[in-house]
Amino acid sequence: NIYISDILNYRIQKWAPGATEGITVAGGNGKGSAANQIDFPMGIALDASRNLYIADGSNHRIQKWAPGATEGFTVAGGNGQGSSANKLNGPKGIALDASGNLYISDGSNDRIQKWAPGATEGITVAGGNGQGSAANQLKGPGGIALDASGNIYISDILNYRIQKWALGQLDFDGDGIGDACDPDIDGDGVANGLDTCPNTPIGETVDANGCSDTQKDTDSDGVTDDIDTCPDTPNGETVDANGCSDSQKDTDGDGVTDDVDTCPDTPDGATVDNQGCPIPLFIESITFIENIYPNPTDDNLRVILKPGLEVKDFYFVDFTGKFIKPRSINKVQDGLDVNVSNLNNGIYLLKILTDKELNKVKIIIER
Repeated sequence: NIYISDILNYRIQKWAPGATEGITVAGGNGKGSAANQIDFPMGIALDASRNLYIADGSNHRIQKWAPGATEGFTVAGGNGQGSSANKLNGPKGIALDASGNLYISDGSNDRIQKWAPGATEGITVAGGNGQGSAANQLKGPGGIALDASGNIYISDILNYRIQKWALGQLDFDGDGIGDACDPDIDGDGVANGLDTCPNTPIGETVDANGCSDTQKDTDSDGVTDDIDTCPDTPNGETVDANGCSDSQKDTDGDGVTDDVDTCPDTPDGATVDNQGCPIPLFIESITFIENIYPNPTDDNLRVILKPGLEVKDFYFVDFTGKFIKPRSINKVQDGLDVNVSNLNNGIYLLKILTDKELNKVKIIIER
C-alpha cells in the first residue's frame, strides 16, 4: 500500500496495489487545526501497528492517526510556532525508529528534533546551530531517513546536499557520559544490556525491562499504555484515541456496548432490548404505538407512534378510574413528548385514541 501526503487537499491518501483510486486515512476535512484536520501535510511515517505519523507543517505539530480513526492526536509540537524544545516550526520530514522515537525535520528551525514516546519536548540531534552551510549546520532540512545503526541522513535542501549525522556521542540522559560509552543510556536504572526500551524519557517509572507506560502497548492496539483507558482491547479491533473499541464502550450508558447498540442515544433510565433500544415495560394492548419510554418514568415520557396517525385523545386513568390529562403534550418528529409532572406516583393506564382505534399501556410514575 502507498501512503501519499496530498498536501493541498489537506489529507493522507492510501492506495492499494493496482487500485484506480485512493481512500482518505487522515484529514480530508478541509484546511484547519482541529483534531480531524491537517494543514499542509509533508513527511509521513508508519509504525508496525499501522499508526500513521504526519508532519502537519502549517500547524507546527506531528499528528498520530490510529488505523480507522476519524481524528488524530498530537505527539510532538502543537504548542504554536517557535524554536523552544516543546515547539516546532514548519516540520517537513519524519522518521521513526524501532523504539518509537520520532526524528523530525524541523525545517524553519534548521534542526532535527528527536521526540521520545510520550515526551512533552524534543532534543536536538542534528543542526540547531543557526542556518548555515558549515558541517554542524543545516538550511531548510526536509526528508530524513535512519539506518540500522541510528545514523540520520538528511535532505539539507537549501544547501543542496545530503548530510549524515552519527548519534554515538549524544548524551540522552544528561549524565555527562556520551551514549556510546554510557552503561545506562537513558538513566532509568536498567543497564543497556537488559533494557528493551533504551530511550525512556527522563523521570518516567519503568518495569524490569526498562519500559515505561509511554513506551508499552500491552494490547497492541496502537495506543500506548499511558493514555490507553481500555488496556485489554481484543486483537484486531479498531480503537479511538483513548484506546477503546466499540466492544468496550457504552456511550449512552444503557448496558449495551456500542458494537451491538443500534440505538446509541438511549435516554437515561430507559429499559432497553439486547440491541440497546428502549422497550415498553408494561404493555396491555398496542397496535400503532412503536415505543414508550422511559417506563417507569418521573416527569417526562416519550411516545413513538407509527407514521400517518392523528391522535384524537390522550389521557391517563388511575386506580380509582379517574381520567387525568398530562401537564403538556408536544409533537416531535417521531411522536409525542409528554410531561406527566402533574401525576402522583403510582400505576396508570395510558389510553391513546386515534382516528382508527384505542391503544392502552400501563405506565408507572416513580420519583
